[in-house]
Amino acid sequence: MTFAKKNPALAATSDRADIEAVEANDNPNTTATDLSPQAKWDAANPKAKWAHQALRSAENKGLIERGPCEVCHAVHGVDGVIIHGHHDDYDKPMQVRWLCILHHRQLHAAKKAEAGNE
Repeated sequence: MTFAKKNPALAATSDRADIEAVEANDNPNTTATDLSPQAKWDAANPKAKWAHQALRSAENKGLIERGPCEVCHAVHGVDGVIIHGHHDDYDKPMQVRWLCILHHRQLHAAKKAEAGNE
């Protein structure tokens, strides 16, 4: 059963990549090479996916509010800025560092470079 059949109301508001990833996972004949990069990442990182979903749910319910970027103090939605919640510990899904997309990418690039030097 596809995502759209299980959740028709949500399907109308979801982006197509999410639906395709779920539909691919519903198909028993799907191989790893058939999955989107996002679906592959989700499958390899279940705890991270859970933390992201928990944070998104809390935000949608008004339980948590996005803060400004802790580096440049940019505010979500102002001048097209997007603020991400960065998890340092996926076991604590509500403890995030609020970073604009630029500083979030820089943080991950620095962590990747650090991991490569070890």
